Amino acid sequence: MFNKTCTVEELTAFREQLMDYALLQHEVSNGENKKAREVIKALQACDRIMREAWEEKEKYGHFKW
Repeated sequence: MFNKTCTVEELTAFREQLMDYALLQHEVSNGENKKAREVIKALQACDRIMREAWEEKEKYGHFKW
């Protein structure tokens, strides 16, 4: 799937579709779909990490990593 170069917009759209699908699966299964919960948690963690990285960039003018 990721054997080509993707734009930020394409990756963002993919992330949103994945989150929508995971939330739907979680809702349909009444919270019993463990894979959907794992995907939701992973995407939320990724969002948090990216938000913290951008805050660091704004504060220091560059990414620390």
